[in-house]
Amino acid sequence: MVHHGHVFCPIFQNLSSSDFGLQEERPMSFYDSAEGTSVLSQSSFIWHPFIRFSQSTIDMSLPAPHPPTKAHWLGTDDHGRDILVRLLYGLRLSMLFGFSLATLGLLIGLSIGGLQGYMGGMVDILIGRMVELWSSVPSMFLVLIIVSLIQPNFWLLLGVCLMFNWVQIAAVTRAEFLRIREQDYVRAAEIMGLSRARIMLKHILPNAVFGILVYFPYLFTNAIIQLTALTFLGFGLPPETASLGDLLNQAKENLGSPWIGVSAIMTLVVVLTLLMTISEKLRDVYKKSGC
Repeated sequence: MVHHGHVFCPIFQNLSSSDFGLQEERPMSFYDSAEGTSVLSQSSFIWHPFIRFSQSTIDMSLPAPHPPTKAHWLGTDDHGRDILVRLLYGLRLSMLFGFSLATLGLLIGLSIGGLQGYMGGMVDILIGRMVELWSSVPSMFLVLIIVSLIQPNFWLLLGVCLMFNWVQIAAVTRAEFLRIREQDYVRAAEIMGLSRARIMLKHILPNAVFGILVYFPYLFTNAIIQLTALTFLGFGLPPETASLGDLLNQAKENLGSPWIGVSAIMTLVVVLTLLMTISEKLRDVYKKSGC
């Protein structure tokens, strides 16, 4: 923006009210205050973002919730906040949570399942019994109990959900390692005296990893559903945090404002459908490869 001959870039600068000749010293808010609106109206050139709101911006000029308008493309929620912005922030958070949980679960499952599949014998039996015992625990109930005892946040939810999200990958990895360890090139490596760690990492894992990665989008999808469900039930992220679960909860409380629920549900449907389509295509490629 150009204001009285001076060029400002609020997206890159931490501007205060004194920078624009205002007496009170405080961070400048261009869209949430009368002073900010006045400064914008006096500027000779302004380049606005497409969406002029943050996830916490409350539009006091409209009743809340309000249906879609020219300013709010998907309407506002029951606090007067722009739904499109909160969808973007919430989707970003869900994708980060899902990718982190799926990646960490994949690494843990690869380690445990690979050890089971290659070592076999008593190692396979002991680890298998412990995994079966752990997988028999009702995971959702345990997660709800843990997050109800302490204040949940992103990292806490990630750690709690991670306790259970590796079990299926461990089973798949075990089956792949059991199949590949009988191949001639693995036997040849053992005869040559290579260490077990080298055989697992250099000879078995590269040939098993594609069949295991097929399940990564499934883990990703499951993680997004878990975060959304926990937040919807009130055991997930704090209410002020933009999330898909919070929008679904608002939709439940405001049945007369269908634009809230439709926006959140359609976002979930599109994202989960894309992830499941990726999983199916990877599975088709895996089957055609003849592995």
